[in-house]
Order: sequence, then C-alpha cells, then structure tokens
Amino acid sequence: MSDVLCLNPRENKPTVSAFGGMPPLGLCWIAAVLEKNGYLVNILDLDWDNTCLESVIEAEHPKMVCLSGTSHTRFESFNLAKIIKEKDPSIVVCYGGCHATFTADDTLSHVNAIDIIVKGEGEYTVLDIAGVIIRNKGKLQDVMGISYRDGDKIVHNPSRPPITDLDSLPFPARHLLKMEYYRPKLEFLNVTSTLVMTSRGCPVNCSYCSASAMWGRRYTTRSPQNVADEVEMLIKEYGVEGIEFQDSTITLNRDHIEGLCDEFERRKLKFPWLCELRVNTVDKDLLRRMQKAGCYYIWFGLESASPQVLKKMKKGITIEQVENVINWAVELGIYTRVFITYGHIGETYEDAMTTWKFVQKHKNKITDLGSGTGILIYPGTMVEKYAYEIGCLPSNFSWATPYYNKDNEFLIIAPEIPVLIQPQFGYQELHELRNKEVSGKIWNIGEILKRMKTKEGRKGLQTIAKGMIKHNIFRALKKSGN
Repeated sequence: MSDVLCLNPRENKPTVSAFGGMPPLGLCWIAAVLEKNGYLVNILDLDWDNTCLESVIEAEHPKMVCLSGTSHTRFESFNLAKIIKEKDPSIVVCYGGCHATFTADDTLSHVNAIDIIVKGEGEYTVLDIAGVIIRNKGKLQDVMGISYRDGDKIVHNPSRPPITDLDSLPFPARHLLKMEYYRPKLEFLNVTSTLVMTSRGCPVNCSYCSASAMWGRRYTTRSPQNVADEVEMLIKEYGVEGIEFQDSTITLNRDHIEGLCDEFERRKLKFPWLCELRVNTVDKDLLRRMQKAGCYYIWFGLESASPQVLKKMKKGITIEQVENVINWAVELGIYTRVFITYGHIGETYEDAMTTWKFVQKHKNKITDLGSGTGILIYPGTMVEKYAYEIGCLPSNFSWATPYYNKDNEFLIIAPEIPVLIQPQFGYQELHELRNKEVSGKIWNIGEILKRMKTKEGRKGLQTIAKGMIKHNIFRALKKSGN
C-alpha cells in the first residue's frame, strides 16, 4: 500500500541499455519530501522498469499519482493518466514538469484524466496537495503553484515562491528506485556514475530554452557541504565512482564552483566528474582548479558562430570566449563537448555555414560535437512565441492533441515536437546541413590521443586517473609511449 505513487513515463527508446539509466531526480526529490512528512511513497520509472502499471495500481492502491513528463513524453504521460483513471477513477492524478507548467490550461482542457497541474518546483506543492487529498487538510484553492478544474472551470492559483534554501530539502529518494537500472558509465571512463544537481535555474534566457522561464530567471545553489554530503553518500552506499553534474550551468557563480572544488579536496573525495558550463563564466585558472578537483569533461553551447545569430538568441557569449575555452581545455587535458544548432530565429543558410566552418576549423581540438539540425519549439520559450508570430505554429495549435512530423525523421530530431521553419531557412536548408553533418562529423580515438600529448594534458589525465579509476584513454597513451 502507498499514499502516493510517483510515476515517470517511458521515452521512445529501448527499456534496457548497456550503459544504464539516469534517475528521475525531480520525482525522487518530491518523494523524499513526502516521506519526510510521513507519507508512504513509491516510485515507478517506466523509462527503465517493465513493471505493469495496472499491477502496481492494484497492489498499491495509491490515493494520488504524481506523473512527470516532458514535451517529448507528453502523449505517453497522457496515456498513463488514462490508464490510471480506467483502473481506479478515485485516484487523483497530478502532472508536473516544465512542459506541464507552460501548458496547464491546454492540458486540462484536453486531457480529462489529469486532475491537477503542478507548476514550477514541485516538492512543497505536492506536499500541500497530499495534505488536501490524503489527510483532508485545507482546500485546493489555497495550494499555491497549481492549476485544476472546479466543475467546468479551470482555476489557476497564484505561483509558489521559489525554494530559497535548497539545503533544507532531503536528498533525492534513490532508495525507492531499482538502483540496478541506474549504473551508467561516464563517457571515456570505465566507471559507474549517477546524476547530482548542485543548483537550480538559469538567469540567461536563451531564446530556445525554457529553463529561465521555468525557474523565473533565478539561480539558487546548494552549499558545497550539502553537495559533498550527497556525493559521499552515493560513493559509500551505492558504489558510485563518478558524477555527472546536471546543473544547467554549474559555473554561473564562481564562489559556488570554487567552493565545491575546495570541499571535495578538503574531504579527499577523488572522483571524476563532468559538467555543463557557459564560456563567459570561466577562465583558464578556474578550469585548472576544476580539473584538479576531478573535472575531466566539460559541455558548453556555441550554438552558432554567427555573432548576429548569437545576439538574436540572447546567448550572451562571444566567439573569442568559445575559442579560449576550447584551447584552454586542450592545454589542461580536459575533454570537451560543444553544442551547435542550426535554424535559430532570423538565421540564414550563410549564418549556418559560418558555424559549419568554425567547427571544421576547430574539429581537431574538440573531443565531441553535439549538433542539432532544426530548432525544436518548446512551450514557454521565445522560439514558441516567434513561431506563432510568423505562422509556423497555427493560432489554434494544441500541445495536447496528436502531433507527428514525419519531416523531422530525416533530420534525426523528435517527430513529436514542432520544428521552427522560417521563410529564409526551411526544410531544404536543414536537409542540406544534415547531409553535411553526416558526412563531415568524423571523430576518432587517434585524434583524441594526439591532442592529449601536451605535458600539461598528460599531467591532467594522470591527476584524474591516479588512485581512483582505470582510465582507458590514459592506458592507451601509456601503451603508445607518448
């Protein structure tokens, strides 16, 4: 039996993977807060667990289901809600996440199986909902941060203030997961890893990203001590050997990232980690500091090498800053993944070729390229607003009605998400760029080894490898005598 079932939908991919999955941290945090307040909670992650939902509902008899989801999994979420209601109409189905936050009215208008939309941070909102539904304390009209139906009327309650003290939250309830599903290997390293978030939010407001709208353009951090406590727990209790920090940008606050490095070193926590950063928030000294503390791999967005396109997307970076970070990473022996995308607001084919030429120029310095041909339209973004303005999205478009764009398949992008098509940059241009990407993106281990031959680079690899991991690429360097 359980009071609340936290349910993560399955994405359109195989249920099992040799590399393992990543835990649904948002649901785990919600579950942890509910448990802390005396509720019986279960988590079912259908992305990696083949357990039959109907069987769980029958066995657990939850009074409430917290259903997560993204724009990519929205139809699967809607279908799960329908299954739940068919099995037991008395169960209250709550739907949350970034997609739900920006489509609350649309979703409640079209998906009868969903009762309540949780907007923004969910921990204390769900706790308040549970108080109303399970303990009969208060009324839904007093719960901040939700939308719900009152008869035929859709009610949008006031927003909930942000959680300012993230340390007050218990660690995500990973013990409610089947942790054997969550042991992925860090890229380039033969070590098991998991996700950790040290901060929430992003104040930058890039045109294609809904993160800043979701978090209100605020940035909140956990203390280095709190993060290190969680990392230590993961190492000791779950045998984790490496960490992928899932922050949108872990380096937005220099004191925060330096504090993390200091705390890891003070506790003698030796583990490899990767993170995402912005090129205008680091310098060589900071990267060296991060590398010394275990950072072996950094991800960052270039998106476009056209200054005009960068300005329109409000990226807030320069090409010089990108080149600096690429060069510093090579010198320090830090791997890089650079993200580029084609088809931004106002972009032309000539702008896209500027990006293509930039990548070709720096290809031998970049470890991996994350490229996307076509800008996907997500709710709550400036791109969505622009798509309506130019007629790319019809005025009556609904995120809750069936959608499948076959043209997206050739571009190798999600067919369930609309793509931004503009008069000067349509499918023909996108197809040409996709062909270039397929024929021109050649990364090989020989090039990676070659660019790691510098003295500082070898020292960086040794720092990461010594005493904690079997580092495949470092072994290859030693074997080659370089």
